[in-house]
Amino acid sequence: MEYNISLYLDTRYKKKGNLYPVKLRVYSNIISKTKFYPADINLSQADFKSAWETLKPRTEHKPLRLQLEAIQTKANEVAAGIKPFSFELFEKKMFKQKGNRADVFSYYQEIIEQLEFNKQFGTSISYKNSRQSIEDFLQFKYGSKKKTIALSFMDINPQWLQAYEKYMINTKGRSRTTVSIYLRSLRAAYNTAIKNKEISTEYYPFGKNKYQPPTTRNIKKALSHEQLQQLFKVKPQNDYQQKARDFWFFSYSCNGMNIKDIALLRHENIEGDK
Repeated sequence: MEYNISLYLDTRYKKKGNLYPVKLRVYSNIISKTKFYPADINLSQADFKSAWETLKPRTEHKPLRLQLEAIQTKANEVAAGIKPFSFELFEKKMFKQKGNRADVFSYYQEIIEQLEFNKQFGTSISYKNSRQSIEDFLQFKYGSKKKTIALSFMDINPQWLQAYEKYMINTKGRSRTTVSIYLRSLRAAYNTAIKNKEISTEYYPFGKNKYQPPTTRNIKKALSHEQLQQLFKVKPQNDYQQKARDFWFFSYSCNGMNIKDIALLRHENIEGDK
């Protein structure tokens, strides 16, 4: 089989009434990648277990079992008609009737869920912050009158991006570096939408003679010998400062070793006095 499809109760996202969203978990054996899609149904853990995770559901759960089976059956029928299997065609055929695939926030959510599934939590947080900043901008732009905020990729053009940048820097007081990071996430989501053929490349708002995220100069600064001595001799005010300073000087002594590499060091990495 080129793919595997199953139903999954996503307990990471709790809804009202102790309910959780049911999602289609689609795995491609071709590229060894998993993607999640909403099944438009929320269930409690008990109901999902009784209706789906048992061979013989009780009478009151049989209608729910049939509903879940119908969702999985449809997904399998769609996937069976795609040879070779690809997520792009599966999404277009499975969700073409919903008409919401060009929604920016839908793409953000899909990317965030995939990052969390891959345990790339740092990148996931960056995407969440980017999405929140865009939602704040739209709320600022439309005011409190617009309660439901939606954004299509067609709405994003160079003028929109310039307005967002101006809002972030002048109104929110964010740095150009922060704006650039958030817009790189938006640009990645836009590129994914183009790859999925949800929008044409002719509308792409980034690039030369269009809009380019703000850039910053990386000015390298060096501490003097006297400043290093002062930092080394200062008395930390708590254990956290002590630990931070120790890690910093360890990195300094190791020619600027990356903090992650330090965290991955083990005793067996010590050879003699090196």
